[in-house]
Amino acid sequence: MPANGQADEVSLDRIATYPRSSFPLRRSHEHTCGVTEDTDGTDGRPARTTTLFADPRTAADRTQAWTALITAYYDGCSAGDVDLMLRTLHPEVVHWFLAPNTGSRAVDGAEHLARYWRKVTRDIDARWVVDTICATDTDAVIEWTMWWTPAGSSDRVATRGAEWFTCVDGLIHEIRSYYQMHSATTELDGFPYADRGYSVPGAEHSALHRPGVVDRRASADDPQENR
Repeated sequence: MPANGQADEVSLDRIATYPRSSFPLRRSHEHTCGVTEDTDGTDGRPARTTTLFADPRTAADRTQAWTALITAYYDGCSAGDVDLMLRTLHPEVVHWFLAPNTGSRAVDGAEHLARYWRKVTRDIDARWVVDTICATDTDAVIEWTMWWTPAGSSDRVATRGAEWFTCVDGLIHEIRSYYQMHSATTELDGFPYADRGYSVPGAEHSALHRPGVVDRRASADDPQENR
């Protein structure tokens, strides 16, 4: 996905480091991955039970497993939901960006990457849509669209690109992102996006991925945001 990896370009100077989540995370095992439960941090009782993601390496349908993992990651990005993103990311994840671009420095570490995207999402009102996917047991390649609003404008812009994902222990371990981010829409010239089921202006969803309702108010007052 697009990034503004150079903090001073989009006022992201406060997202370099954050404390680890206060929720103790319990890993699942064998053929599932992700977090089984979050505890409320007081008496240890589960606050909620979360959906387990099938491990693409062992799933009967690896494309379906990758699709569930990657769309959950993007839904977390669009909602600014750090916990949801962390359920999909390996602790040592690295996100690489194409250079030259509006920010091209790699971002590493699950906590750093999740809070980084939360800040970016709030800054540009972003929504990510997965348009297509091809997958093996260890790798997945997608086409995606990021819908966002440039500063000083009310018009939505589409930045279209592609990414290569790898996984370790069934979690996203590396993301290699290919795109050009400008204040106007960037896409294939003349390509029939609507006919092929991609997201289009006024319909920020695809035949493959319909992002959930984004509500950033729940995390708007997070005391860790400005640390």
